Amino acid sequence: MKEKKKIKKVLVLGLNNVGKKIVKILRNDRIKLAVVNKKISFKSVKKINPDLILSLGYRFIIPKDIFNFPALGSFNIHKSLLPINKGANPVFWTILKNTKAGISIHKITNKVDDGPIVMQKKVGYDLSYNARMLYEKLENEQVLLFLRFWKLVRKSKLKFKNFVKKKSSYYRKEDFLNILKKETNRQNMLRVINFLRASTFPPFENIRFKFGKDIYNIEINIKKISKSNNIKYGLLKSYL
Repeated sequence: MKEKKKIKKVLVLGLNNVGKKIVKILRNDRIKLAVVNKKISFKSVKKINPDLILSLGYRFIIPKDIFNFPALGSFNIHKSLLPINKGANPVFWTILKNTKAGISIHKITNKVDDGPIVMQKKVGYDLSYNARMLYEKLENEQVLLFLRFWKLVRKSKLKFKNFVKKKSSYYRKEDFLNILKKETNRQNMLRVINFLRASTFPPFENIRFKFGKDIYNIEINIKKISKSNNIKYGLLKSYL
């Protein structure tokens, strides 16, 4: 971005928890906003005429004519250290595959979570973290990273990073659902569950597990739920 261009209008596609906080930041800066959750057409984008597009939990693939429309570009915020754990449910795959955790802001292209990276931040976590704990920590860091991003965008000082190419991984929503179904139906998992149930007796720390230099106490918490035809995996959308 060589010429300094004043941002008058921002189009926000999708609106997750982080998105709501970012929208509040933009409104405090008196930026005109258009927030769209449903699938949007190029005709609508042209009518809105945004200087910048932000994808903040958008559930649809963004066509090339749309992400190329804004003069200042279109950007997405993702809960992983791209290029690892692209796609759906990055927090789940981060923990399952024991990869580094972090957040990335990248330019949107025609490939999912594959555009040039503007900013990244590694976020620490350990064996004591479950998915919700890591998810919430990453959400907080996303807002802080966005504030840095927004400051640079407004000053027309945004630069893309030259990252060394790393091993890439990509997961779909179907991969998440399939592995949940597969792993929770296995007999050996029931053996592990019963072992942890039998060993969980607070305040005693019966199961101690050494991971690296740290030692953890492992217990299990199981909640019985009522059957429902409407909800297959609890509040699944909040975990995407």
